[in-house]
Amino acid sequence: MTSLTNKAVIASLGVFFGLVIFGVSVSLTHFNRLVDPQHPLQLLEWQLQKEQLGLRLLGENLLFHIDREHLSQLAQQMGDQAKPVMYEISELTGAVKHEVSASNWPEKAISAAHEAGYIMLDILNKFKQWLWG
Repeated sequence: MTSLTNKAVIASLGVFFGLVIFGVSVSLTHFNRLVDPQHPLQLLEWQLQKEQLGLRLLGENLLFHIDREHLSQLAQQMGDQAKPVMYEISELTGAVKHEVSASNWPEKAISAAHEAGYIMLDILNKFKQWLWG
């Protein structure tokens, strides 16, 4: 659980970022109205061309080269890594359902859920290590 102090910090950060974004929006509106109404400046604009992804941030262009073959290979690898996790989750779900239907279900279900949580954390750590080397 988060304490009252943590909630206040999160709320303060939300208000702060909201005010900053509002101020930038108002500034851009007046800038576009006064400086160059025919070519308005936008805060953020995505541009997708053939092999490049572009991001225009306050008039500055940032271009990224997209290797579609590499992205498809990465998606395939992620799918291959996710399949065993999904199978284990379905098996653990079946085990939890079985334990709930059996006698002494509260204690057994809680221990099965704890075990599933530990296994899930282990799988996620392995996936994280594989992803970031």
